[in-house]
Amino acid sequence: MNRHFNPPTLPPPGGNYSHGCEIPPGARELVVAGQVGIKLDGTLAETIDGQCEWAFRNILGVLETADMGPQDITRLTTYVTDRNFGQAFDDARTKVLGDVRPPSTFLVVAGLGQPDWLIEIEASAARSP
Repeated sequence: MNRHFNPPTLPPPGGNYSHGCEIPPGARELVVAGQVGIKLDGTLAETIDGQCEWAFRNILGVLETADMGPQDITRLTTYVTDRNFGQAFDDARTKVLGDVRPPSTFLVVAGLGQPDWLIEIEASAARSP
């Protein structure tokens, strides 16, 4: 099982994440490409709330295919086009991932691959045999 760390020698995390994650020896590792807010029907969610939620749901879909779940996430890297999207990101993360708190980096960028994309989230995961 992956172990998350928030050492007392550091300030507490500034959000719903951990400062570190240890992957045990022999674990299977999975890298998930950046996921955006495209729904199963191929349409893009219209709001930042919807795009955040669908980006997380798409990550879960990749994890499930690899027989993994949210508890196996070891790292998230999030790109947004507006720093005001932080609350929508936090709300969607909690809604979809529950109490899982992987290490996370949140970046504000000038744009993503398509002009209508507001968020893109990359993930890494690991699971012990």
